[in-house]
Amino acid sequence: MVKLKILLVVVLICVTGQTEAACLTEDGDPCVFPFKDGSKSFSVCTKHNNRFWCSTKNKADGKYEKWGYCPEGGTCPLEGEITGPVSNCKTTSGKSCTFPFKTACVTTKGEKCVFPFTYKNVKYDACTEVDGGGRPWCSLATDEAGNHQRGKYGYCIMEVCKDPKHQAEHKECVAATNEGQEGKGWCATTVGEDETFIGWGYCQDPKCKDAAAAAAAAPAAANATAAANSTAAAGNSTSNANIKGCLPCALEGILPSALNCLGADLITCALTKFDASCLIKGCLCDILGTFVPSIVINTLAMIGLCTRPAAA
Repeated sequence: MVKLKILLVVVLICVTGQTEAACLTEDGDPCVFPFKDGSKSFSVCTKHNNRFWCSTKNKADGKYEKWGYCPEGGTCPLEGEITGPVSNCKTTSGKSCTFPFKTACVTTKGEKCVFPFTYKNVKYDACTEVDGGGRPWCSLATDEAGNHQRGKYGYCIMEVCKDPKHQAEHKECVAATNEGQEGKGWCATTVGEDETFIGWGYCQDPKCKDAAAAAAAAPAAANATAAANSTAAAGNSTSNANIKGCLPCALEGILPSALNCLGADLITCALTKFDASCLIKGCLCDILGTFVPSIVINTLAMIGLCTRPAAA
């Protein structure tokens, strides 16, 4: 019994003291979360000198003893990144996609490229491989004249940098455009505060759509359709009785109403949709008013068949 209690205490200490995340450093060592650096505690890879790192071994007080660089591309939780609600869409590595996410030309570290930039007297509006060792890169900072600032660069993620000016919001996996990756789809796994993707991966289902976003869009679409149908119904139910004059009544009232019955059951359409209400009030009453006493028109107006003439 005593041994069992000791075992339980050891397990609790291990679970609450430090957790090995499913995240490996560039050297292949598992990151250990949480860890302390000074007085601060971290449950994600933290940034120092533009590189993310984590503890690979903690001391007894929780402070890091050994450390390593976290890989680029969002395969580890990085400081400043946001993971969305669990989605039905998954990456090939089993991670949940984060929706919605925005695309922009960014580097492998999630930093936004700056365009245009001038490097060695050449102006660039897209990533370049010049002096990049065969890897496309972009500037992260320029001076007032637009010249690239030395050391401020990053390697481009070409999935989103082929058209650097294009930015969009996505609620489903995006078709891959990299050579050799045609037919695949990709999604964000983590995003920044502005919802621009940082971590990403190829989707298990290239055409997967976020169920939550689709469910939220369905009522909106239904409401829009209902509103459109309601407007159309209101338009159809609006009487043309207020059209004045025989010619306007014929052209604007009776003719359009008759055209709506073309191709339909004529008897049913005549009884339910055909509208000639302007014929009496807008046309015949005006004709009668030219030769019958005004008392006749006033009497017809009492029962709603005509409109009383305006007082002189």
